[in-house]
Amino acid sequence: MPQKRSPEGNVLHVRCVLFDLDGTLYESPEYSDRLETEIVSFVSERLALDESETKELLNQRRKQLGTLTRTIQSLGIDRNVFLMRWRRGLSRAFTFTGIRWFAAS
Repeated sequence: MPQKRSPEGNVLHVRCVLFDLDGTLYESPEYSDRLETEIVSFVSERLALDESETKELLNQRRKQLGTLTRTIQSLGIDRNVFLMRWRRGLSRAFTFTGIRWFAAS
């Protein structure tokens, strides 16, 4: 199997692949926007609210509770149900700056 190389031509020795689904380890505006869209859509459907009401509710709860998990659970939504939906959304392949070259090689 051919060796993976970075854009600079360096040989890569990948020992671990880490997925940061909720954006706590790595800041990416592109990813954050996508995650926010998915959260609002999911919560809107579950609570039968329009998106503007959902955004306002989520913002209020996040300020009070501090985390996405606590926010989702405070609304009576099982976080595992949300995470399964998000995982299925990942199958609609998208990549972000910094990993595009790795996925394409």
